[in-house]
Amino acid sequence: MKKAGGHNVKLDENDKKYFYNVIIILSIFIERRKIMQRFLGIIVGVIFLTIGVFMYIKNDNLVKNCTEETKAIVVDMKQELSTDSDSTSYMYYPIVEYKVGEDTLRVTIDAGSSTPAYNIDEQITILYNPNKPKEFIVKGEKSSIIFAILFMTFGVLVTGYGIKIAIKKD
Repeated sequence: MKKAGGHNVKLDENDKKYFYNVIIILSIFIERRKIMQRFLGIIVGVIFLTIGVFMYIKNDNLVKNCTEETKAIVVDMKQELSTDSDSTSYMYYPIVEYKVGEDTLRVTIDAGSSTPAYNIDEQITILYNPNKPKEFIVKGEKSSIIFAILFMTFGVLVTGYGIKIAIKKD
């Protein structure tokens, strides 16, 4: 019998087996955590790389399919509240109108910015998909492809670092 905090504590065989099992489970958990830490970089890197590749493919398809050029007028600005832990700001999404045949289309540009990228009544050149006229890109706009390349680059770097960590000997 041992005294612990002023109380007599007696460990029987079941208690010993229980504590032994807890120690085994904790050691397995700790070892799995080490393994997860080793492969976390690879997992995160592959996720970023995959997102970047999908963004690149989507942008490439838009560039290939949007072949008809026309002028569009910025008619309004959609304002969305953007909050994070430190601040509140707005994202601005231009709304443009353009003609395709006899139809006038009104579409929101899906790339927002923290300051309006265009002025209302400003004329811009767009390229639209003749099969899906509401699908378009702003002529000369490269931000979506740059964003995709940044995601892929970050993914490759983090994956490479994750591989380096994973094969590192303790």
